[in-house]
Amino acid sequence: MLALWLGIAWPALAGGPFVINGKLAGVEDGAVVRLFRPDGSMGAAVAADTLRNGRFMLCGEVEQLEMLSIAVQGEGFPSMGLNVWVEPDAVVSVSGRDKLLVTWKVASKIPQQAEANRYIDASRSEYVQMQQAAVEFSALAGEADRARRSRLLKRMDSLQMLIRKAEIEILQQTPVSEIWLDKLRNQAVAARIMKDYPYCEEVLALYEKLPQQQRETSRGRSIRLNLFPPPVVQPGDEMADADLLDTLGHVHRLADYKGKYLLLDFWSIGCGPCRMAMPEMRRMGEVYRDVLTVISITQDGETSWKKYSAEQGIEGVNLRDPESLTGLSVYYGVKGIPHYVLISPEGKVITSWAGYAAGQLEKKLDELLPDSVGRPYLIEGKVQGVEDGTVVVMGRTTLRQATVVARDTIRNGTFRFSGLLNGPTHMVLRGDPRQGFSYTRLDFWAGPGTTVITGDDKMIRSWRVESTLPEQIEENRYAEACREAVHRQQVCRIERSRAGREKTPQTDSLWAEYMALQRLIDSAEIEMLQTLPDGVTPSPAWIDRFEMVAARANDKEYRHRDIVLALYDRLSDSVKRSAKGIGIAHSLFPAELLPGDVAPDGELVDPSGKMCRLADLRSPRKYMLLDFWASGCPPCRMSAPEMKEVAETYRDRLTVVAVNLDEVRAEWLKAAEKDGIVWTNLADPQGFDGLPYRYGVKGIPHYALLSPDGKLVASWAGYGPGYLKKNVAEAFAKADAASGLMSAEADVAGNYDDISPVKQAGTYVIEGHVTGVAAGAVFFLMDLDFEGGSSIARDTLRDGTFRFTGSVEAPVKIGLSSQAISTMLECWIGPGATTAITGEGPFPAAWKIESDLPEQTESNRYDEVSREMSLLRQQYHAEFMSIYNKLDLSKDSVPPRLFSLQTSRDSAARIAASRELELLAVSPVSTVWMDRFVSQVQRVSSSTKSQGRDTVLTLYDRLGDGWKQSEPGRYIALKLFPPKAVGIGDEFADGELFDTTGAVRYLADFRSEGKYMVLDFWHSACRACLEAIPEMNEVGEQYKDKLVIVGITLDRSPEVWKRTLAGHRVSWPGLRTAEGKVGLAAKYKVNGTPRYVMISPEGRVVALWGGYGPGTFRKEVEKVLQPADMR
Repeated sequence: MLALWLGIAWPALAGGPFVINGKLAGVEDGAVVRLFRPDGSMGAAVAADTLRNGRFMLCGEVEQLEMLSIAVQGEGFPSMGLNVWVEPDAVVSVSGRDKLLVTWKVASKIPQQAEANRYIDASRSEYVQMQQAAVEFSALAGEADRARRSRLLKRMDSLQMLIRKAEIEILQQTPVSEIWLDKLRNQAVAARIMKDYPYCEEVLALYEKLPQQQRETSRGRSIRLNLFPPPVVQPGDEMADADLLDTLGHVHRLADYKGKYLLLDFWSIGCGPCRMAMPEMRRMGEVYRDVLTVISITQDGETSWKKYSAEQGIEGVNLRDPESLTGLSVYYGVKGIPHYVLISPEGKVITSWAGYAAGQLEKKLDELLPDSVGRPYLIEGKVQGVEDGTVVVMGRTTLRQATVVARDTIRNGTFRFSGLLNGPTHMVLRGDPRQGFSYTRLDFWAGPGTTVITGDDKMIRSWRVESTLPEQIEENRYAEACREAVHRQQVCRIERSRAGREKTPQTDSLWAEYMALQRLIDSAEIEMLQTLPDGVTPSPAWIDRFEMVAARANDKEYRHRDIVLALYDRLSDSVKRSAKGIGIAHSLFPAELLPGDVAPDGELVDPSGKMCRLADLRSPRKYMLLDFWASGCPPCRMSAPEMKEVAETYRDRLTVVAVNLDEVRAEWLKAAEKDGIVWTNLADPQGFDGLPYRYGVKGIPHYALLSPDGKLVASWAGYGPGYLKKNVAEAFAKADAASGLMSAEADVAGNYDDISPVKQAGTYVIEGHVTGVAAGAVFFLMDLDFEGGSSIARDTLRDGTFRFTGSVEAPVKIGLSSQAISTMLECWIGPGATTAITGEGPFPAAWKIESDLPEQTESNRYDEVSREMSLLRQQYHAEFMSIYNKLDLSKDSVPPRLFSLQTSRDSAARIAASRELELLAVSPVSTVWMDRFVSQVQRVSSSTKSQGRDTVLTLYDRLGDGWKQSEPGRYIALKLFPPKAVGIGDEFADGELFDTTGAVRYLADFRSEGKYMVLDFWHSACRACLEAIPEMNEVGEQYKDKLVIVGITLDRSPEVWKRTLAGHRVSWPGLRTAEGKVGLAAKYKVNGTPRYVMISPEGRVVALWGGYGPGTFRKEVEKVLQPADMR
C-alpha cells in the first residue's frame, strides 16, 4: 500500500493517501508549488512543497476520486492552475520543461486524467501561447502599457476561441462523462454570456443528445439554465426568490426581509472589486439600517465561504446560494460580479447594476432611495482625557426627554455615530457619571453631512461642535458666550458629588459657586435671546434655546422671568400654536394639581389604535395608578419589574395604567413588549403637552394615584429600588387611615430598603457514567473563575462511574478535570438539579451532558455547533502530546508530524470558536451567553489581529448597561480595553476591600507614618503564594518598625479564603476584593499570583514584582528598605 511505501502512519479513513511527484526542468529551485481543492470560485489548500533540485512532492488524503489543482505563484508563472485527478492510493507524476504549468504533462493510471489530457493535447500550442500572453499581461502596468494590454486581451480571446472549437470537436466524438459534462457546461456559459458565440448550434446539438437522466443531474440543470436562461426580472417585476443558507445551515428567503429596502450583493471571494466594496457596503448597511437590509449572496463553495466569513468577521445577512451560478444569479441576469439589485419594501425590483468603484454605493443609494427615508449623517468624535472603554450615548431630544438613538464605546480617543436624518435635528450627547462624566449633556444639531465633536476632558457640555449647519453655527454662539462658566460649573458639580451627601462647608462653598455660575450663564443666554429683532420668525435653534430657558423660568433662583415672558409675548400666534410653542406655554404657565382635586381626563390610545379615556377604565372599588413613562427613560424601564409586583400585590384594589409619551409609536410598543407590560398599556398622542401637562408632570417617571371616585390621592416623581412599593403602600395606608380602615397591605408594608431576591441554597448532584477511561482515574471538581479555578472535591472512577454532590445557592458553571481525559469538561449545576454526564473515550467533546437547568440546555446549544471541531482539536492535541512527551529535545529532531498536528489542532480550535461566535451573534444575551462571550474575549484579546475581534467588539457594543456593569461585563471591558496600570513612581491606587468580619476597609486604613506597605495579591489555589507565607512572616516581624504587609486575596469564595488564612498562620491583615480581577487587581495589572506591590510612606509605588522562590521576597523588600551600602 502507498501509506506503507511512504512510511507514514495514516489514521483509519474510508479513503486513503495519494502522492504527486513532480520533476521540472527550466524552473529555478525555491518556487513554492501548492495543491488546492476547488471550492466554488476559490480553493482550499491541501498541500505545498518547495522545488528542490527540480523536484517537488505533494501528499494528502482523499476519500474518493476527485480533481485537485496545482498552482505556482511567482514571476514567470501564469495565474492559472493545472488540474490533476487523484484517488486513494494514487501515485501521479507531473513533468515539465518551463513555467507554463497548464501544459505540464500529468501521468497516472486514473482514466479521468487520461481524458483530461486529451483536451490539453488537442490545443497544446494554443495553451502555450495563452499562458505566455497571460504572463506578459500581468507584467504590464500603467497608462503607457494600456494599448499593449488591450492587444494581449484580444490575443487571449482569440486563442480561447480556438481552444473551445477543439473542445467541441472532442465532445462530438466522445461518450458522456463527468469531464464531458463539465466541458459542455463551460461551453453553455460562454454561449449565454458572449454575444454572437460562433458555436451555439453545436452546443445545443450536444445538449440534445444528452439522456434525460443526465439532464436531471446538477451539471445537466446548469447546462440547461445557461442554454435556456429564464426571463431576467426587470424593474417593476416581483423579486425572484429561492432557498438560501447562512453559515449555520439555516434556510432564509428574501421574502423574510420584506418591509425594508433590500440591496442584494452577488459576490465571490476571488473577486477583487467585491472585496474592495465590503467596507463601503458595511458602512451603508449601518447608515441605512432602519430602512435598508444588505443581503450578501456568495457564489463560492461552502467551505471557503465559511472560512472567509469567519476570518473577515462578515456581519449582517451573509448567505450562500447552494445552486451557485445556476440559482438566483441566473434570474437576476448576473453575468459579472459584483452585481447589485435594489428591491422595494414591497418586493418589487427597482434597478440593478454591476461593478464597483470607491463611493459608488453611497452615490447610487442617494440617487435611488426616496427623500422620505432621510439622508446619511456622520458624527465623528475626537476626545482627549477620556480613557478607552467609556461609553457615550446619543439621543434625539425634546424638552423633557431624549430618546436614545445610539451608543458607542470610545476607542483610541474616538467615537462615531451614523444614520439617517430628514433634516437638521436637535441631538444630545451624554456620558455615564459613574465613569467620571459630568452630570449634564451636550446639546448640538446634526443633519445630512458630517459633524465633528472634540473635547479635552469629561466635561461633556463643554465639548466643541463643528458643522456647516446654520443651526449649529447659531448654537455655537450660545456655547462660546458662556463656555468657561459652563466648564467650571461641571467641575463644581463633580467635586460636590465626590465630597459626599453630608452637608459641610466645602459642599456649601461648591454649591454657592455652582449657583453663581448658573446666574452668569442665565444672563448670557437671555442677553443673546434678546437680540432677536421684532417681527423676525425665530430660528429652530433660537426656539430650542428659548424652550430650555422657559423650563427654568419658574425656578425661584431664576432672575429673568419677566424678560422671558416679554419674549414669549413677542412670538407670533403661529409660533405659539406650534408644538414647540405649546410646550413653552406649558412651562411658563404650569398646571397645578393638588391631592383632593378632581383628576383630569383626556384622550389616550391603546396599542391597536383605539381611542379611550381614563373614565372608561375606572372601577367603583378600585384605585388607579398612572405611570407616565417613555422608552428612552432608563429609570422608567428599570421600574417595570417592580410595577409588575405592585400590580399583582394589589390586583383586587388597584388598576395600573401605563401612559407612554414617546413620539414614535413603534418605540413605545417595542419597549412595552420588552419590559413585559401586561397591565393597561396606553399612550398620549400629545406627548408631554397632553395629560402630563394637566398632572404637572415635569420629568419622568411620574406617578399619580387616583381614588375610586376620581380624585388625586398622591403623586411623586423618580424611581429607585423599592421606592414604588414603598410609596404605594404608604399612600394606601394614609387613605385607609383617613377612612378609618387598616388594610392588610398596610399592615405588612414593612421595610423596603432591601428588596433583593432571597437566595435559597439547594443540593446539586453530578452523576457520571463513562467507558473507555481507565478505572481508578481521579476526577476533580473545579470552582471556576474567569481565568482558572481551584479544586473543591474529588472522586475516583469505579465501574465507570463517578459522583459529586454539594450545595449551591444559584446555577453556577463548574469544571471536571482528570489526567485521564484530554481537557477539562465544563457544565452547569444548580439547587435541586441533577446533572448526568455520559460518554465514551477520553475526549469530553464527545460526551453528553443532560440536566433540567435552562443554563445547561443553552450551553448544549453552543457545544453542538462546535462539537465536531472541538472533538478534532482534542484528538489532534492528544496525539501531539503523545509524540511530544516521548521526545528528548536534546537529541531528537522535531518530526514534521508534530508541526502538522499543531497546525491542525489550532485550525480546528479557530473553526470551533468561529462557529460559536456565529451563534452568539444571533442569540439573546443571558448568563450562559456572557460566559461563552468571556471565552471569545479571552481569545481575541491576546492579539489585535485575532480572527473575529471586530465581531467581538461589535457584540460588546450591543450589550446593555446592566450586562456591562455585571462582574463578567467588567471583566470583558478589562480584557478588551485594559486600563493604564499603576507603575513605579505613581501614586498608589486604593479601592473598597473587606476584612474577615465583612467590614469595608481601604488600603489607606493601614498606612502608618514612616512605614512602607507591601501588597500581596494571592489566591488559595496558588502553591507559590502559600509557600511564601513563612518567609513573609519572618520579614514582617524583622522589619515591623518599617513595614506593613497587607494580603489581598482573589478568592471568589469567602469561606475558602478564611479557611486558608486560618490554616497558614498569616500574621498580617487579610483582605478580600469582591471584584476579583476587575477591581484593585486590574489597577495593579495582576495577571498572575503572587504579585507584590511596595508603596513608600509618601504613598508612591517603589517596587513591583511577581512570583516566589526561596529568599526572593526578602531580597526584593531589602532592596528598598536597606541603604545601598548595606546591601
